[in-house]
Amino acid sequence: ISQAKAIAADEQNIKAKAKNEAVSIVTQARETAQRTQEDTESKISVLIAKAEEIAKKKVFAANEEADATLSAAQIRSNQLVDSHSITLAAKDSAAAIKKQTQEEADAILEKAKEQAEQLLHSAKNEKEQEILSTKERADKLMVEAEKWSAELRTSAGNYAERIMREANDSSTACANKVNESKQKISEAMQKVGNITKSDKSR
Repeated sequence: ISQAKAIAADEQNIKAKAKNEAVSIVTQARETAQRTQEDTESKISVLIAKAEEIAKKKVFAANEEADATLSAAQIRSNQLVDSHSITLAAKDSAAAIKKQTQEEADAILEKAKEQAEQLLHSAKNEKEQEILSTKERADKLMVEAEKWSAELRTSAGNYAERIMREANDSSTACANKVNESKQKISEAMQKVGNITKSDKSR
C-alpha cells in the first residue's frame, strides 16, 4: 500500500512536470514568434528607408540634370536667333527626364513596399506555423502524461489488489493452521484422558 501511494505521488509529479514543460514550450514559442515579428518589422523599416533614399537620390539627380539641360539650352538660345524654340525643346526634354525619373523612383518605392509586405506576410505565416507546431507538441505531451498517469494508476491498483489478495490468502492459511493445531491438541488431550482411565482401571 505504501508503494502504491508512492506510485500515485510519482504520477502527480509526472503530470505536474509535463504541464510545466508544456507551458514552458508554449512560452518559448511565443517569445520566439515575438522576436521574429520584431526583427521582420525592423527589416521592413530599413528596406523602405533605403528605397525612399534611392528614390530621393534619383529625383534629385534628375532635377539637377534637368536644370543643367535647361541652363545649357538657355545659354545656347542667347547665342542663336531662334532662342524661343530651343528653350521650348530644352524644357520639354527636362520635363521628360523629370517624369521618367519620378516614375522610376515610384516604381522602386512600390517594389520595396511589395517586398516588405511579402516579408511581413511570410514572417506571420512562420510565426503561426511555429505556434501551431508548439501547441501540437504540448498537446501530445499532455496526452502522453495522461497515458502515463493511467498506466501508473492501473499498476498501483493491480499491485494493491495483489497485496490484499496475498494478505487474505495468508490470513486464511494461518486460520487453517490454527484450527488444525486446535484439532491436534484436542485429539492429544483425548488420548491422554483415555490413557489415564486405563491406568486407574488397573
